[in-house]
Amino acid sequence: MSSRRMNGMDAAFIYLEGKAQPMTNTYLFMLGKSPDPLMGPITLDELREHISVRLDSVPSLRWRVVPTPLHLNHPLYMDDPDFSIANHVTSVTLPSPGNAGQLNDLVAKYGGVELDRSMPLWGIMLVDGVEGDGQALIFRGHHCMFDGISTMVTLGRLFSPDPLGQSDEAPPYTPQPIPSTGTLAWNGWKEQLVNSKGFIKLTVKAAEEAKAARSYFDSTDEPRPRYRDMPRTVFNSSGGAGRIYARGLFELSDISRVRRAAGVTFTDVILATVSGGMRAVLGKRGELPEQALITAVPTGLASGDTSPRQWGNKFAGMTASLATNVEDPWDRLHEISRVAKITKRGVDLAGETMWTALSDKVPGFAMKAALMLNSAKCKRSKKHPNTPVLVSNVRGPEEKLVLAGRPINEFYITGPPNSGTGAVLGFISYGDKMSVGCFSIQGTLDDPEFFVEAMKESLAELVEIADRVATEPQSSIGQGN
Repeated sequence: MSSRRMNGMDAAFIYLEGKAQPMTNTYLFMLGKSPDPLMGPITLDELREHISVRLDSVPSLRWRVVPTPLHLNHPLYMDDPDFSIANHVTSVTLPSPGNAGQLNDLVAKYGGVELDRSMPLWGIMLVDGVEGDGQALIFRGHHCMFDGISTMVTLGRLFSPDPLGQSDEAPPYTPQPIPSTGTLAWNGWKEQLVNSKGFIKLTVKAAEEAKAARSYFDSTDEPRPRYRDMPRTVFNSSGGAGRIYARGLFELSDISRVRRAAGVTFTDVILATVSGGMRAVLGKRGELPEQALITAVPTGLASGDTSPRQWGNKFAGMTASLATNVEDPWDRLHEISRVAKITKRGVDLAGETMWTALSDKVPGFAMKAALMLNSAKCKRSKKHPNTPVLVSNVRGPEEKLVLAGRPINEFYITGPPNSGTGAVLGFISYGDKMSVGCFSIQGTLDDPEFFVEAMKESLAELVEIADRVATEPQSSIGQGN
């Protein structure tokens, strides 16, 4: 590949980034011991070799992000002529005792800094000394390269027992030199001129889709979440450089039991779990607002490409109510589900044009300015804050992954808090578990571990009610019963 122009959605994560706002997704893998007694812990050299022979199947891991001068167009992906696996795969040993708190602090530190733009925007850290002689992996990758779908494709290939799509006849990696500033500017401007030809047509189409969504919302008498109705809470943040990380595990079967008993979706149960946790945090501080808080939930958009997408982003943000103003947990779950049906329909009506195609046409300098202004506004605004938390729900592997003969026992994901949103919760199903990773801006949450434990208690409360539904009349459930 000589070069590939970023689409607008990918570029947005580059434009939003700053020293106090790194746009990095972070993933934690807890490694187990190999069933082969002769196979010890994985070494750094072994890990580098394992990744190196799979790079042809994950081409984005050798791409640098090359900006267009003056942001005349979106940045380019280009093969890095100075690529070295040693720059991306490193190791560290936790000091004794290597407990969960120490590992969480390392995740926060490693994932909470900007990636070096002079090389491909990813890294893997092998962590030794976990709980004594255990190991973990921390993978970080810029959000411009990875959403939920592309992450799963990338990790599936990296952890595959056999290198995919590679053979002795695979062409050698022969990157071209990075073009001069003048060449980058001229090519970027020419492409933008060609690109702008369809801008007006797409704008009209996007306006029609937005009108259809507004008409649908206006036609329903059901209340829906509005940013202007939401108060600012401790979960909102004005920004800061420090990050805090916490994590937890749920039984996947518990979430399924609640889903079946309530007749709602998997995501509805997760949002109700989050809502209960937020009520506990805010209630402990005496700051639980009377108005319902809302969240943003990334929702994948359909793609015309049938081949697996290994890089990039293709999603819309669905606004969802957390119904934090509803005291009864069963009623709260059903209120979340009711509102989600309305907002999901609005996302469908808004269509792909408004979310992706139009952003590809907007000049880079215009998009960057708009995003930075909005980000600053969301951080400062007391009347119209951004969502307090972002909740990502990814369907992970049903079978556990294996890295060079070592099983991956636990798998956690999370994304970058930004633009006034103080915490990002990444949920992923893995085997028979559902994990959550909580990445928050320092100063937003005093005790993220308490938040995670409160979410566990929230789900346990829903499970208890779900079991009662199986034996009691439905009419007796809810309304504070």
